Amino acid sequence: RNIKYQVIENKIDVNSINKLLFSKYIKKRNVITIGYFGLLNCERSLEILKNVAIEGGKRIEIHVRGVIVTPKNIVKEAEKISNITYYGPYIVPDELSTIYGLVDIIWACYPFNENKIGNWVWARTNRFYEACFFNKPIIAQKGTEDCKVVEKLQIGLCLDLSNIQKAVEQLLSINDNQFIKWKIKIKNIPEDLYIYKFEHNILYKKLIELKKTR
Repeated sequence: RNIKYQVIENKIDVNSINKLLFSKYIKKRNVITIGYFGLLNCERSLEILKNVAIEGGKRIEIHVRGVIVTPKNIVKEAEKISNITYYGPYIVPDELSTIYGLVDIIWACYPFNENKIGNWVWARTNRFYEACFFNKPIIAQKGTEDCKVVEKLQIGLCLDLSNIQKAVEQLLSINDNQFIKWKIKIKNIPEDLYIYKFEHNILYKKLIELKKTR
C-alpha cells in the first residue's frame, strides 16, 4: 500500500528489429506450423507438442528454437518425431524476424508447475510481445496474464496444461477459418500493448518527482 511504482514490461523496441528480414511466409492450407521459441525448460510443453505432432501427422509442423535449460533430453526426445525440428539457439533481436516469419502460431505458455503460485501468475512472456509484433496468433496458458489478453482480444487459444489430452484436442481442432479470425484480430490490436511508446519518459518523470520529495 502507498508504494510509488511503475510496471516495466518487456515490450518491443522497434529500433532494434530489422523487419525487412521478416519472411513473406504464406500459411500452408490445412497445416498449422507452431513455433516454440526461447528458454526451453518445460517438459509439459514438449509432451503436449509431441502428442500433437504424432496425432496431427502432416497437419502439424513444429519449429523449436532456443536454449535448452532443463532437462537436457527434452528436445532430443521431441526431435525423434519427424514433424518436430529443433534448430538450435538464436540471437535476440537479430534473428527474431527470421524465426517468427516461418511459423503460423506461437507457443507462449509458461513452464508448467501444477497449482504452485509463482512468476507465471503475474509475468508476461517475451513470446507474447514478439508474437503480437509479428502478428502471430498466440497459444497461452490458462491462469496467466497472457491468457487474459488473448481471450479478451480473441487473438489465439488458451490451454490448461494440467489436462494433456484436452490440450492436444484443442490444438488439433484449430482450422484455417479460426486461424484467419485470430490473424485479423491480432493485426488490429493497439501497438502500445507490445511496443515501447512513452514508457521511458514516464519513468524519467517519476524518478525526478521522487528525487524532489527526498
